[in-house]
Amino acid sequence: IAQCLVGSEMCIRDRVDLDKDILCQENKVYSPETCVFVEHYINTVFEDRSTKRRIVENKEKQYETYMTVLNKNISFGTFNTKEEAEKGYVTGKKNYILKLADSCKGKVQDCLYNAMVNWNVEVRN
Repeated sequence: IAQCLVGSEMCIRDRVDLDKDILCQENKVYSPETCVFVEHYINTVFEDRSTKRRIVENKEKQYETYMTVLNKNISFGTFNTKEEAEKGYVTGKKNYILKLADSCKGKVQDCLYNAMVNWNVEVRN
């Protein structure tokens, strides 16, 4: 783990997590090649257990789509069908990650920035 710090350009101001699966999506192994230190908020955006996907049918029979990160709702819009809402969720979360990556550029390791930009968002049941 200490090797993961070598060459780290990250300015540690906030709570930091050691993450094993942002650089290599769905990775299960902690190693210097697959780990990166990341601010807690960024890490939670990528965790299924911390980020809750919400697609809710409203009283107008439309589907509202949003995710919850650290108890904050981020809306991705309202759609006519559940299928459209799922696509809207994927697009919304991908756009959210891209904006987050853009705001972090130059402040996080290049490998983390690249992983964020190339992240594959899926709807999992």
